[in-house]
Parts: sequence; C-alpha cells; structure tokens
Amino acid sequence: MVIAYVRNGSKAKGKGKGKAGNGKRDKVCATPARHVAAAAAAAETEVSLYEADKVRFNRAADLMRLDDRPRAVLSEPRREIIYNVPVMISQSRNAAENGRAKSFLAYRVQYNNIYGPYKGGLRYHPQVSLDEVKALAAAMTWKCPLLEIPFGGAKGGVAIDPMQYGPADIEALTRRFTYEMLTDIGPDQDCPAPDVNTNEQIMDWLYDTYCMHASDKFNVTNAAVVTGKSVACGGIPGRAPATGQGLSLAVREWAKARRKNPRGLRVAIQGYGKVGSYAAFFLEDMGMKLVSAADVRGAVANPRGLDARKLAEHVKATGSVAGFPGAAKISDDEFFSTQAEVFIPAALENSITARTARMLRCQVVAEGANCPTTLEGDEVLAERGIDVLPDIFANAGGVAVSYLEWLFNHGTHLFTTEYVTEFLSDRYARNYQAISEAVKKYRTDWRTACYIVSLSRIGDKIVHRGLYP
Repeated sequence: MVIAYVRNGSKAKGKGKGKAGNGKRDKVCATPARHVAAAAAAAETEVSLYEADKVRFNRAADLMRLDDRPRAVLSEPRREIIYNVPVMISQSRNAAENGRAKSFLAYRVQYNNIYGPYKGGLRYHPQVSLDEVKALAAAMTWKCPLLEIPFGGAKGGVAIDPMQYGPADIEALTRRFTYEMLTDIGPDQDCPAPDVNTNEQIMDWLYDTYCMHASDKFNVTNAAVVTGKSVACGGIPGRAPATGQGLSLAVREWAKARRKNPRGLRVAIQGYGKVGSYAAFFLEDMGMKLVSAADVRGAVANPRGLDARKLAEHVKATGSVAGFPGAAKISDDEFFSTQAEVFIPAALENSITARTARMLRCQVVAEGANCPTTLEGDEVLAERGIDVLPDIFANAGGVAVSYLEWLFNHGTHLFTTEYVTEFLSDRYARNYQAISEAVKKYRTDWRTACYIVSLSRIGDKIVHRGLYP
C-alpha cells in the first residue's frame, strides 16, 4: 500500500494505481515515531545526510555560478514515495511473529531523471529512513553524469533487519514491495539495483514479480527493470565485482597522478562485504597490500599483509573478519590509526567523523561506501592534507556496469568480462582527468570538483531542454 507521494506526486493512500505526478505538492503523512527514533540514532552529527548533501551541492553551485534553471530543478527531489509493505511472516527469529502479518516501512525517492531513467539501489536495513534515502538518491543523481552514464538518480529501501528473517520472508517482502512499486518502476522509467543487504537473488525476485504484472509480461526488455540480476536472469558477467573494481581503478588513477608505484602501497578497509572485498582483490592484483580490515564485529591487522581472498572466504564462513588466522585482533581506534597509504571506508554512512579523521594515518581516503564522511570529517581531512576520492566518483563502478546490463536487456550484444574491464578503465581514467582539471580551474577540493563536473553536465542538458511550459 502506498502511504504518500510528495513533490509532483498525485497519489493518495491506496493501491498505487493512479497516474503520474500533476505538479502539485502533496502532504506527507507523519512517519511513525519508532522510525524517526531509528533515523536519529543512526545520525552521528546534528546535520543529516541529506542536509550535508545540500551543503555540498550549494558550495559547488555557488563556486561554479550554476545557472538558476538547473539549480532550481536540482535543489530538491522530484518525488518521495513512502510505502507500507505488509507480509505474512513464517521464518522470524522471534517465534511470536511467525504466522502473523507484519508491515514494514519502505521508500523510493526519485531525485531527478533529466540525465536518463531513474537509477539506484534498494537496501534492506533497520536504519533505513526517508532522509537517508533522499541523500542517497541525490548522490546517484551526481554520480551517473560523473562517469558519463545516462541515468538519473533514485534510491530505495525497506526498514528491516534481514538477519532476523528467513529466505521465505525476504522473498515475500521483496515480491510485495515490488507489487507496491509497480507503477513507479519500469525498464525506461526507474530501474532498481542491489545495495546494502540485497543481492542478485533479490533482484531476480523483483524482475519475476514485475513480469507477472506487466502489461506485456512476455516482452524480453522487461529484464531491464532491474540490474544486478543473476546471469541466468539477464545479468552480465562482471556486474557483481563492478563497484569494488571501480574503486580500485579510482585508487589506481590517484597513484598514477601522484607518481606512486602501486606495488607495496598499504591498504586498510572498513567493511569487508561486496564492495570492500572485491576492491581488496583488485588492489592486491595491482601489487598493493591489505594490512588491516574491520567490520561491525571486529577488526584485524597484519603489517606483513592479509590474503584478501582467504579473508573473504573466512568472512563467508564466519560472518566477520574477526578471528582470521594469522592476524592480530585490534580495537576500532587502532584500526583507524593503521599506517596505510590508502584507507577505504566501505561500510555505512558517517564513519569518518572529525574524531576518526584525526586518527587516520593515510594519504588518500577512497570512499567505497555512500556518504561515509561527515562535513566535519571533510574539514579535518582537508586540514591534514589527506586526499579524498569521493563516493560519487570512487564507487560509481556498479552503476556504470549496470548501464551495460541495461543495454544488454534492451537487445544489444552480450558484454564480456574483458569488455567490462576496458569500459570501466576508460571511464575512470577519462573522468579522473576531468575532475583534476576542475580542481585546478576552481582551486577547490576533490569533492567539490566532482559536484562541479556533474552539475555542469546535468546543467547543460537542463539549459538546452529548457523549462516546461
């Protein structure tokens, strides 16, 4: 059941069968107190993720003197959608829930589609909130043009702890959530993808559910409704590691620009999931050395190096980097103080605060997670002369390869792993140079330069198209 649309949304509470927006600004029903509390608990500073993005957007827009037309269009999301997703529970760790119906709050924010169809992941996490999803949708809006990918920006999620539920519950949740989103997503409208705690199986369920309700359920291009699918369901080789691979390429370009030999550079990674582990594989293949890794359950280190692939096997078997043979257990503060040229935050948001930024003993922060650095953290990194490869550039590899999957689902040729690698390498090399030139031209930091390059590309399109009517 759709609870509310805001900004350009015309649907009221109902089954989600109305028409698209009418340009009016509708009221938003109040979010339950339990969800507000969860969002507040997740915030590490008084500035929310979305407010932080607004600060960065305005800083770049002011510096580049962005035309008032794109500035007005891009200042707020086009649509913010809140869903109520009811599910019959059968495999909860809380036995009292089994056999009963439970509703979950879910969100989809469609920030802007001037550059192409809305694009952005779906995450399942207990701290998912409207503010977080808005910030991440904005990040997708800036991210796609930065690698010259013709998608707009969106994001979605469900406020749930998936670790507390079995596969049958997650499948039921995914299929019902997809049903609620039916009129809001589509191959050329809005295309979700995996994110935190979602994977190719969940994308396959979404694709199948969409097909069951599509007006032309046998149209092969229906597969383009979602990317990050299994190869069996229309995914392409190379999509799974793409975000981590792109992150490694961003680090490669940084090392090249700084005239550093990659061989022997030390790396510390916070978060050893899909992004962090794949980044470690590719960086290790370049000759770099993983010396420390951390996740929510612990941190380990070995100055002589950790075998990235064996560590991933350990995480798959145990659920954590903790206890990895041949590595010393260290505290969180010791992890942030690891001596390493490259530090990669690849967990959740707001991990690099003013406090943790002061601990870092690195030369560059390559952001694998979305929004991992607070405004205060940015200031400290700048004061200390630590380079930053921002999330909207460093972790854009996933959406870049999603574009290839989307093209394949629309009937183009199958992309090989070799082609994916060449495509990513070209996009990162070319656009690293574009951002570097913006840094020099505007005498600014890398994050602001990334916003400037992205806003220039989106802004040009808005100016040429004009404002309707």
